[in-house]
Amino acid sequence: MNLSGVMRALLCALLPLVLSLGREPAHAAGHPNILLIVADDMGYSDASPYGGEIFTQVIARLAYQGIMFTNFHVAAYCAPTRGMLLTGVDNHIIGFGNMIELAADNQRGQPGYEGYLNGRAATLATILHDAGYHTYMAGKWHLGKTPGAIPPAQGFDESVGVLEGGADNWENKSYSPGYKSVHFFEGRKPLTLPADFYSSKFYADRMIDYIDANAGDGKPFFGYLAFQAVHQPHQAPANFTARYISTYQAGWSAISQFRYERMVELGLMPRGVDDLAPVRGP
Repeated sequence: MNLSGVMRALLCALLPLVLSLGREPAHAAGHPNILLIVADDMGYSDASPYGGEIFTQVIARLAYQGIMFTNFHVAAYCAPTRGMLLTGVDNHIIGFGNMIELAADNQRGQPGYEGYLNGRAATLATILHDAGYHTYMAGKWHLGKTPGAIPPAQGFDESVGVLEGGADNWENKSYSPGYKSVHFFEGRKPLTLPADFYSSKFYADRMIDYIDANAGDGKPFFGYLAFQAVHQPHQAPANFTARYISTYQAGWSAISQFRYERMVELGLMPRGVDDLAPVRGP
């Protein structure tokens, strides 16, 4: 299977758990809670533990107290990667041989290129739900808009987010000419966004609400939190952007050089390899 290194590691870590769930109820076995966070389109060196100039303190704490991947591969596009991550099988099997928005004429309508989860593999949420887990999803879906492909049909008890490949982070508005409109949802119903909506905060708050609502019943949870704001359009609250205005006034080349030097210092990249040195901007 054409799984990425990250997916392989995740699935290897979860395999003993999934197998054990077939033998005894999840709540009785004391199985762990699982929170899977996906930051769409995030670059390898964006987070501070990997050399980034923005201090991502929570990600840094998770990285330093956990496992950091330094040699791994991912699929070229968003939806194929998400599909493999949630099912553990090759994207061509589950309907994402390509993103539907980019499918060529000879791909459209062909098996494996449906552009939605085609039912040929169960999702991780379905497996865990059937084993007694609470299952929650918040954020960007991009795995189909058909009734059988949306989160409630793919094993999630509670879900909220946007069905398309992205959206404006402040309001119900498309970010791309490829989408005439976007569809925010909660469960199987359309969602009216609150006046103070900002995607990252809204999704994180909803995930916390879902977890808290059932925290006392003894059952573990699987949460899939898929942020959309790292994807275009790049929109962030002013209190975040203001912290780094002076940093980015240095220009692209200076930032690129800084990241390269930091990655060398952290042991993530060798020094003096010409084809790994930063490409200079115009």
